[in-house]
Amino acid sequence: PLRPGWLVEHSSPADLTLDKGFRKWRDSNTEIWSEPQVEDTEMTYVDMQRNPESNTGYGGADARRVWKYIHDACPQGSPADMCLEDRVLHRLISGMHTSITTQVARNYKNVTDFDSNGKPVGYHFEPNLEMFTKAIAPKEAQIRNLYFAFVFMMRSIYKASAVIRHLDYNVGVAAETER
Repeated sequence: PLRPGWLVEHSSPADLTLDKGFRKWRDSNTEIWSEPQVEDTEMTYVDMQRNPESNTGYGGADARRVWKYIHDACPQGSPADMCLEDRVLHRLISGMHTSITTQVARNYKNVTDFDSNGKPVGYHFEPNLEMFTKAIAPKEAQIRNLYFAFVFMMRSIYKASAVIRHLDYNVGVAAETER
């Protein structure tokens, strides 16, 4: 869920369409998933299939602050000084960050037209090679961590596949649940 007002000036609103029959998340221990003091009326559910990773317009100091908080929560220092678990966590976070940045560069919002007030009225999504070249391509360690995170995820899914196949899924939309 996203809080209203998370978009910046040159972003477009998210497609908030939800499939008929969509059910909001319910959990007996809500403190695990969200801040207890936030009312559900302040939250917005976003279908990630309708809104794939792309340039949302959320950037600058706010985005850097989010990533700084995530990276600061990870173990710091030289990988040689970290235990195995800390090195794995560090590589997974780095790989996730690289994956998101790569998706943003691939689906970058190019504003093509503005109205008389300077508000964007025309845009399309396209790869941003300049962003990719600056943010990803020269960073070998981050690319290795992206691959590491992908392999880690695939091996985890494989190891859990016997259990996953027998789980009873209900995503709130019958056709999607059957898939």
